[in-house]
Amino acid sequence: MLTLRRFVRNLINEGRKNILINWEKFPAVENLRPGFVRRAMAAEKISAVRVIAEAGTEFDGRLHHHEHEQLLVMISGEMHLRVGTEDIIAHTGDMVFFPPHLNHGATGVGPEGAEYYEIFSPSRVDQLPGWIGSSIMQYD
Repeated sequence: MLTLRRFVRNLINEGRKNILINWEKFPAVENLRPGFVRRAMAAEKISAVRVIAEAGTEFDGRLHHHEHEQLLVMISGEMHLRVGTEDIIAHTGDMVFFPPHLNHGATGVGPEGAEYYEIFSPSRVDQLPGWIGSSIMQYD
């Protein structure tokens, strides 16, 4: 069986630089909380996750931080976020930047749910299905 990591490495080794990502080919995995489903991909220096959050999902309010730069790009719906000390509501088309080591996290989802991309640099292989190592996220 060809792993996702080996698939991406093979594409890079073959010299392909413009690769169309079909998210439906990646396995759907439930997230850290019920009501979230993620599909993740990772390359050498960047990774991306497509997240679908159901309406009515409950949140514990825990914030985390990590060494990675992160972008959240809203596809549809709205997400309620805390970034540092700011509360933000991200809507369809919005993009939110999370600097390295700054506490952040989702605090709620809009009435119709949400769909968004998370993009990380450097790459976060810990979000790939089958990862058995420790999480890079740190909680205070």
